[in-house]
Amino acid sequence: MKRSEEFSNSYLQYLTELIAKLDRSTIAQFADLLLESRESDATTFFLGNGGSATTATHFVNDIALGSMLPRAISFTK
Repeated sequence: MKRSEEFSNSYLQYLTELIAKLDRSTIAQFADLLLESRESDATTFFLGNGGSATTATHFVNDIALGSMLPRAISFTK
C-alpha cells in the first residue's frame, strides 16, 4: 500500500470516529434555533476573533447564500 493511501485511510478513519461522537441532539437544537430566528424575522449574529472570525464570516455567507437566514451578520475583528 502506498504511503498516500495509508494516510488517506487513516485520516478518513479519524474523521469517521469524530463524526460518530457528534451530539446529534445538540446539532438539531442549533438548527431549530436558526429556523426559529428565520421564522420570527430576527437577526442572527455570529462572532469571531482571529481564525474564528474567518469561520464566522464563512458560516454567515453559507447561511445567507442558502437563504436560510436572510439577516445573518458576522461581527469580526
